[in-house]
Amino acid sequence: MGTKRISLEFTAWGHPNIRCSHGTTLMITKDSNVSTRGDCVAAVAAEVGSADLPVKFKEAARNPDTVITLTLEVGPHRFTVAGRGHPSLTYGHPHDMVARRSGYTCSRTLMVGADKAAKDIPGEMLPFLQSIDSVIKATLALEGSHMQLTRKEQYLEKASEGFIPSKPLINNSRPVKK
Repeated sequence: MGTKRISLEFTAWGHPNIRCSHGTTLMITKDSNVSTRGDCVAAVAAEVGSADLPVKFKEAARNPDTVITLTLEVGPHRFTVAGRGHPSLTYGHPHDMVARRSGYTCSRTLMVGADKAAKDIPGEMLPFLQSIDSVIKATLALEGSHMQLTRKEQYLEKASEGFIPSKPLINNSRPVKK
C-alpha cells in the first residue's frame, strides 16, 4: 500500500515584532502579541496550538517514520519546513507549535529533525509576516506508509490504481423491509 497523508489547514496572522532569525527552531503561536525576543516566531494568533491538534494526528506523529511538514503561505510566498515524528511528542501546549532541528521534545514540539528553521525563511517573505494585516495560511501534514488506512481509504487507493475488487469493501446497501 501507498503512503497515507493527513493534513490540517488553519490561519494565523503577521505581527510587527516577528524577526525570524533563530537558527534551530520555528514557532507558530496562538498568542496575539509577541516581543522581538521571540526570534523563532513566524506567525501569531493561530487558530490552533499543539493541544488542539486532532488525536489521530497526534498518534500518527509519534512514529519516527512519519514525515511532518508545516507550510506557511502569505502573499506570493510559500515556505515549507519538514521534519520527523518522535515517540516522546506530547502535543500538550495550549498555544505553541515548534519545529526543531534537534531531537529535543517538550509539550510545544511539533516535529524534530527539521530541515529548516526561522532564519531560513526568505527575506522577501519577512515583510509579509511582519504585517498585522497579513493572513497566513498554514498547512500541517503527516505522511507515512505505516499509517493505518480505513477500509474506505483502502478501496479508494486500489480504485485509483485501476483495480476494482469483485466484492466491494464498502457495503452501502440497506436491508429491504418486507
